[in-house]
Amino acid sequence: MEYIVHSEFFSENMFPVFEFKPKSGSIGNLLFLHGAGKADGRRMFPICHELVQKGFRCVSFDIVGHGESSRAIENTTLRDRFEQTQFVFEKYFQESISGVISFSMSGQAAVELASRHAKIPRLVLCAPAMYSARAYDVNFGEDFSSIIREPSSWKDSPILSNLETIKADRLVVVGENDSVIPREITDNYGLTTIGSGRSYRVTLKNEGHMLSGRTNEDAAFASYLSRIIEDFILSYKSADAL
Repeated sequence: MEYIVHSEFFSENMFPVFEFKPKSGSIGNLLFLHGAGKADGRRMFPICHELVQKGFRCVSFDIVGHGESSRAIENTTLRDRFEQTQFVFEKYFQESISGVISFSMSGQAAVELASRHAKIPRLVLCAPAMYSARAYDVNFGEDFSSIIREPSSWKDSPILSNLETIKADRLVVVGENDSVIPREITDNYGLTTIGSGRSYRVTLKNEGHMLSGRTNEDAAFASYLSRIIEDFILSYKSADAL
């Protein structure tokens, strides 16, 4: 699997960007955002490998505090994650973008990015999380955790208003047995209003929350999830309208 590694520096953080280019002309450009925990940009490789063979250019990177990024996770915030994502987007997608594919914690950053950049046409939000406005500038650690553990703390998230206005079409992909993200949160990611983009939902039977982890464990699952993403980006054939 061939890819290019770019070394980047932003906001006192050095980190790698991984770029997959198809052998012939690209049919679309995709940005991948990994989740939290032990995830990193390489967690996206199985899906990138599938999609680059279909003709997509794929870009992933180590989000601040993860993988080979130079800043420790306890010195980072949700704002840092978003600002780094915006930096990568603006540098690597100057001409066009076909969609942003996010997992878990990065769902919030994907929506914020789409709210600021109308040229993003589609979002694939896999098991998307949502966080209180009070947690946005709090370093990851006990203080952050205490905020997000509060029941329904996510209901003051600024992302809720972003979801009402973004033009990007959305595909929300959730595991049937996801015990991490409440159904009410993923339902909100799918809500639309007049003037906003269309929304679709796919529920994966017998799957839990760790969808990106599953793509690294099961090649058949990686291929299946990649087909769902491809169909949505190109034609929406895998999704049922809400």
